[in-house]
Amino acid sequence: MNTIKGIVGSIKKDRGGSLYTIVADTPTEIFTDAELDIYDYVEVSFDGQSPASAIPVVKDESVKVLEKDGRQRYLEMVSSIHKKRLGVSSLFKDGRFGGVLNAMADRLDGAAKLFRTAYLTGAPMIIRFHSDGDGASGAIALYRAIGSMGARGGISWRIHKGVAHRPEALHDDSAFLDRWTSAEKPLILLIDFGTSKEGESTLEIKKEKYSRICIDHHIVYEGFPYEKFSFYINPWLAGGTSDLTAGTVAAAFAERLCGKGMRELAEISMISDHSVYAAGTDELRKKAFVLDAVTGFNIFGKTLSQLTPKYLDGLLADNERMDEIFRTSSAKMERLIDEGIGRASGYRSSLGFKVFVVDFSRLDKETAEGIPSGKYSSSLQDKIESENGPAVTIVQNRGSISLRCSKDIAGKAKILNMIKQMELSYDFVLGGGGHNEAASIRVATANSAEAIEALLEHLEANKRD
Repeated sequence: MNTIKGIVGSIKKDRGGSLYTIVADTPTEIFTDAELDIYDYVEVSFDGQSPASAIPVVKDESVKVLEKDGRQRYLEMVSSIHKKRLGVSSLFKDGRFGGVLNAMADRLDGAAKLFRTAYLTGAPMIIRFHSDGDGASGAIALYRAIGSMGARGGISWRIHKGVAHRPEALHDDSAFLDRWTSAEKPLILLIDFGTSKEGESTLEIKKEKYSRICIDHHIVYEGFPYEKFSFYINPWLAGGTSDLTAGTVAAAFAERLCGKGMRELAEISMISDHSVYAAGTDELRKKAFVLDAVTGFNIFGKTLSQLTPKYLDGLLADNERMDEIFRTSSAKMERLIDEGIGRASGYRSSLGFKVFVVDFSRLDKETAEGIPSGKYSSSLQDKIESENGPAVTIVQNRGSISLRCSKDIAGKAKILNMIKQMELSYDFVLGGGGHNEAASIRVATANSAEAIEALLEHLEANKRD
């Protein structure tokens, strides 16, 4: 017989009873037909498995209310949660980042305390992460940290396409979060996206109802209302750049939550995002490539809902499966890169670099099937740069245009400024964003050729002889 005493922190009504989170030393979930309220102080007795391995079904008579509306007792519990020291993050000591992580320490620690309180009191959570190796490595780090904080449900992991948290995505999030009543606000956490004009309106929807944390590294444009997040964490606000990847910042956040090292995942994140800080072994580069492939290539028989951090973490530990994915996806990508280089139109910019344009829609459809043009652009840029020196690569795929720029010339090309100017100048530009080494722009498909000409004009690029 197991017995626990604690405060009811969250309630989810269901058929035949309710799921309750009892706030104790670790969050404990029970399912019972007993009628309880938030803040009730209860004693629960149950047989069978421990809460760590299964949610016990508890009879009404096994739940004893010791105190109704124990709000003061709950506040004391939350206060003790806040007073617990956060874990030590080894990434804060990494000299590559020039103290930028340390400059973000207050925001990281505030967000970690908010997250830990929400987690330990049973508040429902949505955790969205961008669909690439950077976002995925940050999500895996957080998944590992959560595993050390006590098992509980009420968390939905969602891989996210695009860089904006749009109103329709929030609508889906709300359908999940609003099934609970909780002492703490439901929490939405975004990893590696969220800094976008297209998502600004979302911050106004139910802004008092949810806590929101955003861990991003895309450039913070003028007027972006980051203060509307509970915590907005971005190296650009601390003297850094996009080279300090969102996955690395999320790994530091995870280390603060649990005190366990997440350096490998930080390295994978930086390799995936072509950061100037990227380092590591061939094995880490393989893991970064595999995470990029699985989250981006639609060729492995997995739906987006199946690409959870649990699945991805297990994949990193499965050497045989990793080798298989690496061989399949790298061979496919190499064939597509060779074809793209053969079909590329080359230009020379008066600013002192080369520009290459590839029409993705004209590449071999069988080879290109399942490979996103954005992922392709990064790999193509690497090959072009190795053979031609610093360059800008433009990959057109109907109404979607991906731009990649060598770091050495990013200050000259200024592709984000270029996108901003195009948004102001042309009605056919529907949106865009990213950072100065990797960005994208959406245009009306009928105007895609005109958009390419405008980009070349901004880059002062002329057809090569």
